[in-house]
Amino acid sequence: MRRRRGGGRPNAKVETTPSSFDALQIVGCKDDVVGPIIRGSYTLQEKNHDRPVFRKDEKVGSKGTTDVLLYFWDDKESPDFSGWWFGPQIGGDEVWAFHPDTTAKSPPTSGWQCPFDGPIDSSIEIVPKLVKGAQAPGRQPGTARKEVVTVVRTAAEQEALRQKELELMRQHEQISIRLQEERERLVIQRQEELERRKIMEAERKEREHHVRLLLRRALEKLRLAKPATIKELTLEVDKLMVKEGDLLGRSLRVEAEKVKHEAKLRVSKIAQFLQRADMKKREAEESKRQQEEASKKLIEQVEQYVENVEAMAESLEEKINSLEDTTEAPSDAELECWTEAVVQADKVVEEAFQTCMAFVKENTEAIAEVDYDGRPGKELLQPLIGRASTAQGKRLGASGMASIREVALQRRAVALEALERKGLAEALLEREKAIFKRYDSDGDDRMTIADALQYARSEFGFEACPSALERLFLNLADRWGKVSDPKSGGPCAVSFRVRGNATVVGS
Repeated sequence: MRRRRGGGRPNAKVETTPSSFDALQIVGCKDDVVGPIIRGSYTLQEKNHDRPVFRKDEKVGSKGTTDVLLYFWDDKESPDFSGWWFGPQIGGDEVWAFHPDTTAKSPPTSGWQCPFDGPIDSSIEIVPKLVKGAQAPGRQPGTARKEVVTVVRTAAEQEALRQKELELMRQHEQISIRLQEERERLVIQRQEELERRKIMEAERKEREHHVRLLLRRALEKLRLAKPATIKELTLEVDKLMVKEGDLLGRSLRVEAEKVKHEAKLRVSKIAQFLQRADMKKREAEESKRQQEEASKKLIEQVEQYVENVEAMAESLEEKINSLEDTTEAPSDAELECWTEAVVQADKVVEEAFQTCMAFVKENTEAIAEVDYDGRPGKELLQPLIGRASTAQGKRLGASGMASIREVALQRRAVALEALERKGLAEALLEREKAIFKRYDSDGDDRMTIADALQYARSEFGFEACPSALERLFLNLADRWGKVSDPKSGGPCAVSFRVRGNATVVGS
């Protein structure tokens, strides 16, 4: 029989044996199975929970190897299990009878429950044996022995007594026959009851095995529970323990409570770990975001430095090309001022480049470690360095400055020569204008064929052919514009106009 939790047990009037005995006798017990097991003589063996433990002098069981112990058990976790027990081992799951008295220092003499979760069996009695050296019950010391009186009966009385004994014998024989029949009936009934109990016990053990298996599986899942599943898994274990509690032993219940406690601790640690991990992740993301923002600012600063180098390089080019834009030959002072400005602009380009590269060198690692919109910072940095190097390559340097000064001198010489040619051209143009005005008879800035004939006679001393001049005038008219047709009677004339530095003839 297995120990199980029950409701309230019947209240029993407890008689406590004296504490000064080392042996006892168990009599009674109505249960046909438990009775033969617990009945017999017991001897004091040891103590448990500060109470005596008695062992039956004879072992029981099919092989005669099972001990029968009478002991006290104090269960702190389940007070309902505290009390006196009959069982094969102290604190074991298999028990035969139980007494709920927790105050008795020695086994109660009556009020035992058999089976352990059944009603009180009033037939069970515990008879303590006298302690060694104690006086046996009987005649008290100093008392006189009673005399024996012999009764003499008559023959009639003796015959009546004999008849009475014969009647009693007949009655005893009839009673014996009825008892034999009753015993046979009880044997059959007991066999049927034993078979029924065996079947019920087998079914119970099978059910118990199944429930234990279900609980073991539930506990295994609970041991691996996570914060998201522990509530559901704990509820599954609790439902199973409530529904099938009568089939679960004390050790399995204790194990289940232990697993539940350990699972809560484990899940609590996991939750704390996840919380710390989440906090670290947020901190890392925030740190990364700050680094990206700082690196983006660094990239922007590099761009500003590169743009500054490019602006200085453009300024240098403008100063170099400014000498070409002038139409007049610069003086020595102007040439020296221009050279100084170019040298200063060249130095500014170099300084801007060196400042840019120093900033890049100082912040290369910080920029390269961060991605910008999926692109590594190193990929963004290289083009900027290339732009700065390209702008810096526009510097003249020492040899370039010497060359640019020589070029400037050559340009000034070319400008002076151009000015000289311009002066000669202007003088020639003025002379030709004076000649034109001299032969422009009507002063309308247009030369007629008659004016041209006079021009040829006076300047070159020959007579020009009028028809040839007419064709010439017509050709010039086709080139420069419409003129009057001589055949229609209108005058035909051309004029000289100055365009730029050249004198042309037009209609």
